Parts: sequence; structure tokens; C-alpha cells
Amino acid sequence: MRFRTGVKRDGTITGMQPPDRARRRRLRQLRRRVDVLHGALQTVTYQIPTYQFDGCRAFTNKPPCGPKRGHGTPQPRFGQEVQLDKIAEKLGIDPAELRLKIVAQPDTLTANYLRVTTIGLAECIERVVAASDWKNRFRKLGKGRGLGLACSSYLSGAGLPIYWNDMPHSGVQLKLDRSGGVTAFCGATEIGQGSDDVLVACIAEILGSIPSISAR
Repeated sequence: MRFRTGVKRDGTITGMQPPDRARRRRLRQLRRRVDVLHGALQTVTYQIPTYQFDGCRAFTNKPPCGPKRGHGTPQPRFGQEVQLDKIAEKLGIDPAELRLKIVAQPDTLTANYLRVTTIGLAECIERVVAASDWKNRFRKLGKGRGLGLACSSYLSGAGLPIYWNDMPHSGVQLKLDRSGGVTAFCGATEIGQGSDDVLVACIAEILGSIPSISAR
């Protein structure tokens, strides 16, 4: 992958062009969606005021398959994070501090018109830095050992026309009874990713109550 990213001397990103060519197995009806997500979702983690992506598919003779867990987004995210580390090295900036400086802000629109509402990435980075003793361990672990930091993101509840019917739209129904209890109905299946806890926390935040969970 070959990224082109413009930055100022303080690490502020001025523009980005992610890789526009990728070898694809024959993904049947999903191939266009993978290309869209490959380029569309690189703007929601950091502040990128100018962005250009031109998709180009190259079919190969590899066996047919389908996308799984990310639909083409993890690969360019890996490239973007590696390049941010290279930028930090070139500018002499701590990689964690660089990311804190450019992290996306809440209630903003990205360069490709994706809406960022709430985002806790800055707080997450700060907690990781503190818990990992980053300041004392980064580049100080000796030969053959290392400590790294990378960030990623995905979308939820998107209602833009570029997304198909089975993409991650989200919906929840709430039932309030006379005792003050609230029941949430959601089609998401808890398979270890913590969706039940996140759902309860979101509802409690909106209703101003103390979160508790009883899954059935």
C-alpha cells in the first residue's frame, strides 16, 4: 500500500490520499461494497480536512470468497497507522501525542460527509498511555522487544445512500412500564463483543439513570 499524506511540522494533517489499487478475489456482489468501505472509512478516526480516494479493482485467478469482519477497512487502516508512526518519527513527535493532536472531534463532519457524533478516542489513548507506562517503555525495552500504539474505527447507524440494506444500520425499541423499568429490544446478538453492556450504558446516559443489565 502506498499512502500520500500531507502534514505540517506540528503533525497536523492537511490532506490524505489512501491506496487506490488492491488485488481482489472475486467477491461476487460484495466487491463494490468492499471498495467503497476501503476508501470511505479512513476519515473518521483523525481530522483529515482534504481527502481523495479513487478505487480500482484488479481481478485475479484466486478462489472466490467473501469479506469478513471489516469489509476492506482493516487493510488500509494498517497502512495509515504505520505511516503515522513514520511521520511521528520524521517530525520527532511521540506517536501517542501525535494521535492525540489529530484525533477526530465530536459533532463534526468528515471530508467525505460522514457525521461523527460522540467519540471517546482521545480519552482511550490517554488511558492506554497511562496503563501501559508508555512514556517509560516506548523505545526502551531493549533489542527484540517493542511497544506500539494504533487506532481504528468502524461505522454504525449509517444512513447514507452509499450503504446497502444489509450494512450496519442500527435500531433499538424501548418499552417503559409503570414501575419505572425500561426494556430494550435490539436485534444485535451478544457474542462476546460487549454489545449488551454498551447498549445499556447508552440508554442510561440518555435517560439519566444508573445502568444495570439483565440479559435474556
